[in-house]
Amino acid sequence: PIVGTLIALMMTVVTRFPQSFNYPVRVTRENQARLQELALGMIAWLRLEVLCLFAWIEWATIETARQTRLGLPTGLLPASIFVVFGTIGAYIVGMARAR
Repeated sequence: PIVGTLIALMMTVVTRFPQSFNYPVRVTRENQARLQELALGMIAWLRLEVLCLFAWIEWATIETARQTRLGLPTGLLPASIFVVFGTIGAYIVGMARAR
């Protein structure tokens, strides 16, 4: 829970400075507001996904300690990679279109 909380807090602090983000496209006056909106949306979704991932890991760890389960679920790593990189990919495509 401590690591998840620290990551969520860091992501919250990062959202305070959208002008310092590294965007995948050139930022102009015309697209700046839309790119910042997309970047903040992406961070919000990633924060939710990371917190859900840590909750899933914590739940699986507790179930393992109770001996009702043997280790982490096998789908944990592929599901988390798919969800996180899928979100990042979708927002990069959105930013490219906002260019």
